[in-house]
Order: sequence, then C-alpha cells, then structure tokens
Amino acid sequence: MKHWSIILSLAVISGACKKDDNKESGDYKCTTCITLPEAKEQHNNSSAGVYKGVMVGSTGTIALYLYNTGTEVKALATFDGKNATLTTTDLANWTPGQAISNARFKGTINNQEMNAVFSVGANGQNPSVQVTIPGHTVVVAIYKETSSSLIKNFEGTYQGDASGIFNITFNGSSYTLVRDGGVAPANATLINGNVELTSNGILIKGSFNGTDVIEGTWKEISTGTHGTWKGNRTL
Repeated sequence: MKHWSIILSLAVISGACKKDDNKESGDYKCTTCITLPEAKEQHNNSSAGVYKGVMVGSTGTIALYLYNTGTEVKALATFDGKNATLTTTDLANWTPGQAISNARFKGTINNQEMNAVFSVGANGQNPSVQVTIPGHTVVVAIYKETSSSLIKNFEGTYQGDASGIFNITFNGSSYTLVRDGGVAPANATLINGNVELTSNGILIKGSFNGTDVIEGTWKEISTGTHGTWKGNRTL
C-alpha cells in the first residue's frame, strides 16, 4: 500500500509541535484570535497594510504590518510554539504604494536566526514570503488582509495511512492549504462553505466545526489510502 507522504513527496517532520488536549477538542476556541480585520481601509489597494499566513516545516504563522498604523514596520511569527518579532532596514526609503522586492526581515526564534524575505506589488497583489530557519524546510502561504476581509489561519495535522502537518489560511471564501515536506501550496475556493479540492492526486474534503475548528478527510484517488485531518485557528 502506498503511503500518502510518499505520494506527495512528504517528509514527516519529527520535531512537529504536539497539540495539547484542549486544542484537539471539538469545542476549541482561539481566545487570542481577533474577529475583525486589523487592516485599515486606506491600504486596501496599496502595498502597505497587513499580511497574514501559515507556515509548515514544522508549523507556525506569520503576520506582517507595513505602515498599517503610523510608520510601524514589523513581522510577527510563531513557530513550534515560540514567538519572534522580525524587523527590517530594507524599507527605510519605501513609501506606501510602492512595490516591495525581497525586503529581508530578521529575528531570532527559539535561539535560532529567522529570515523572512517579503515581496508584493504596488497595489498589494501577489504577496510572497520565503522563510528560512536553520534545520527546517519552510513553506509559506500568505494573503493580504483588507478592511473588509479578515485573514484566518488554521494549524493542524493529518493522520491515517500517513501523518504530518496540515495548515490552511483563509481569505473569505478563498483558501490556501500547505503540507509538510516542501510541497507547494494548493489554492482553492470553498464550495457551499466547505473545503473540497484535489491536490497531487489526493481528494481533500472538510467542513467547519464552529468558527475555530475545521476537520475532514483525505483519500489518495488511485490507491485508496486515506485518513482524516483537523485544524484549529491560531491567528
């Protein structure tokens, strides 16, 4: 029987953080998560503002704030339960509305150097960030938050005939799913409020259980190997 992690070229990260019992319960609530967008309306179509997303390799989230309030420029990251604030000098001469190309944010997380290289178009379209942490292969999915669209980030795991990290970031009805092992993110749109997509030969389905929990099933179409997955909102 083929293993899902082989089908997807996944390498299960041995150092993945363990979810506590509360985070695995169906009534989980993210007490630190906001319910309204932080992004200011004047930055909705600008390179300034707020960007949020998820990481795998092991697991975490990242949020960038660029002149959203005053002239503050920073990135906030969590990774394997540790927090970091990243700063940059690359935007010293940047002004909102200008494109950003490879601005390097630097910080320390869990006593390791962390770098996040950020790019985005002048109107805030096509944001991307490449994160490097020694000893980890990190893949990031990120969206621009607007004053009318709160970005919600869920961290979780998949299990069954294979196991690993399974994170999703939502921008309204659009979402991007990332898995461990350096696999490229998969983009899709909710169907009747539910997750349903095929990625690398895997059929993935899921639905929300309340506002802060999403869970579902996965199945390798050609072999029938299968399992379940579950994610909890953390940002």
